[in-house]
Amino acid sequence: MSKILLQTKEFLNNILLSSIRLLLLALFVPSIFVHELGHLAAAFLVGIHIESLDIGEGEIKYDFFLRSVPFRLHKIPIGGGVLVKSDEKKYASWQVIFLLIAGLLMNLLISLICFLMIKNPVGWIYGGINLCFVIFSLCPISGSDSYICYQILRGKVPEGMEQCDKVDND
Repeated sequence: MSKILLQTKEFLNNILLSSIRLLLLALFVPSIFVHELGHLAAAFLVGIHIESLDIGEGEIKYDFFLRSVPFRLHKIPIGGGVLVKSDEKKYASWQVIFLLIAGLLMNLLISLICFLMIKNPVGWIYGGINLCFVIFSLCPISGSDSYICYQILRGKVPEGMEQCDKVDND
């Protein structure tokens, strides 16, 4: 009898853990998408040419076009990015910095909307996840949006950002 109880307990624990994973996935992927849409909107506003918007890592599972920009959903839904076209055009530092902080601002806006307007726990959790994205984006970890902004402001062009002119103090 105790063997059946242990198996039932293990089964229920697995269902609970799977449900939590699915819920987090259902909340994280839209947060990543919102963040990347912020970068994309900023790129359109300041005239930066975009090659693609990617969500996830690994092989591409789905892709579609919107306003001639390919959206790519990858197999592992962690992370994302907006790839700038590697043409010969140079962009001013303020354009690149605006592009970089737009994702953070989009997550901040969504978290404020969730906290102020959605009066249920799912809204608060989604708002909290977006606020975590904001906090993480502010951490000057190598490769993060804020770290790249910091490097640009110091007059250094980070690897992969060769299209950015050095900061001009106008």
